[in-house]
Amino acid sequence: MSYLKVRTSYGLTGNASISNFASRGLYGARVYAGSGLAPTQIANPDLTWEETAQFDVGIDFGFFNNRLSGEIDYYVKNTSDLLLDVPVPSTTGFRTQFRNVGDLRNRGVELLLNATVFDDEFGWSTSANFAYNDNKIVSLAAGQDIIDDGGSRYMNVVKVGESIGAFYGLEYAGVDPENGDGLYFNALDEEGNLISPEATTNDPNMAQFVVLGDALPTTLAGWNNKFNFKGISLDVFVQGSFGKEVHNSAGVFQSCGGCWFDNQTRDQLDAWTPESTDTDVPEARFFWGNADQGRSSRYLSSGNFVRLKTVTLAYELPANLIDRIGVNRLRFYITGQNLATITNYAGWDPEVAADFLADDSPNIRTSVDFYTAPQPRTIIFGINVGL
Repeated sequence: MSYLKVRTSYGLTGNASISNFASRGLYGARVYAGSGLAPTQIANPDLTWEETAQFDVGIDFGFFNNRLSGEIDYYVKNTSDLLLDVPVPSTTGFRTQFRNVGDLRNRGVELLLNATVFDDEFGWSTSANFAYNDNKIVSLAAGQDIIDDGGSRYMNVVKVGESIGAFYGLEYAGVDPENGDGLYFNALDEEGNLISPEATTNDPNMAQFVVLGDALPTTLAGWNNKFNFKGISLDVFVQGSFGKEVHNSAGVFQSCGGCWFDNQTRDQLDAWTPESTDTDVPEARFFWGNADQGRSSRYLSSGNFVRLKTVTLAYELPANLIDRIGVNRLRFYITGQNLATITNYAGWDPEVAADFLADDSPNIRTSVDFYTAPQPRTIIFGINVGL
């Protein structure tokens, strides 16, 4: 052992991410039969900051003259007075009000390892990081178990005992082979009581909503390698994300059989027909006649992925050559980004989210894909010249 350090900390911080005048009752210009002013925001004079109390303990270490080094951290973050959009009675003329409500806990472990494997004429250094985080809503307002403002299209909710933004909706059970109807688990009887989790129904209105998955990853990982030999260098970075789902909210338009709205995804060619009954794609029926408007696990899939994020191959000319042309450094390189991705996500890219929702409860409505363009695969050629 060549280095050892133990550290710990505790602190209380505030989150002042409150937009201007968020506590005020506001009016804005509106044009209906005539022009005038109309209320645009409900006042909340009690609005205040979030508060986060965080405890951290960690160890920094090094072995073999720090050829192997790293860090291990454990932390607990407790946040109170969460800043959230809370649904209010429609008689107010609004859907939500910005309030302080509830408590959130983040608890996790982070690990970083650095190693110098070879440092002679051939060099190889590597670094790996791992982070696990358990995010959980501990409480909401008194007597409140869930905040659900998703309407009929979005499934992100704030629910006690679940991570923030968890997906909540119908559990898709596939297709009835007899008639091509879409089926859903957790069927209800005529009084609205749950028959059993395994019982199915073809009526989305007669099935109980359940938690379908997390919108936040529980585990993030990265691995970076640097190789060099006689002026040639190769950098390779691989990243991974695990433990979350992604909601393809565009599925109600592009994977809905006969809904006519948009061009359909290829999997709709496998829709149920009397001649082909072994499928999990319901029969195509006109105008969403056999769809649940997206609020089900039918349009939810794993967001786990491993991606070859960046690769850079470079060559730097030796000093005895570049001195003749009057420069201090001359380096040629080629970089590739987003070269390959291993994932089971049914959409284009598991690492994207709908940009138009960025200002619409961004801390809740995450991992939602709505025709979001995938990250581009790019190849960059370059020259570095030092004068």
